[in-house]
Amino acid sequence: MKYLLHSSVIADFLRGLPDVHARLTSTAPIDLGVTSVSVMELRYSFILRPDLSVKTESVLTDLLSSVKVIDFGHRDAQDAARILAEAQARNQPLSVLSAQICSMARGRDLGLVIAHRTPEPHPFSLISGLRLIDWGTQASPVPPAV
Repeated sequence: MKYLLHSSVIADFLRGLPDVHARLTSTAPIDLGVTSVSVMELRYSFILRPDLSVKTESVLTDLLSSVKVIDFGHRDAQDAARILAEAQARNQPLSVLSAQICSMARGRDLGLVIAHRTPEPHPFSLISGLRLIDWGTQASPVPPAV
């Protein structure tokens, strides 16, 4: 596994955004992972919006069955606490869920795939030791299919 998909990238995929869809489908599933935190976020959105669930539940189920799902563990918790403390020291708002996902990518040396669409730097870019891969811009190359 090389890449950890952020929840927002999976949501963009489920919405059918062409750039994210092309990159996801051109990447070998063995190179992709998802956090249990992201699974929770996506399932929660389905509970809040049952209309989304009807349209995309099977697509999400297929995606999750083809990639590795990583559970949040004790080392991840310790690192997430450090990430939150560093963000607070910079006066940078960061959610607990984002810190959890970032800690899981950083602790496993995986590229965290985001889909950033604004000119401002992504808040995650300030997290030391975190490798970000942006599938929301033309600047990021499509990983080769294996």
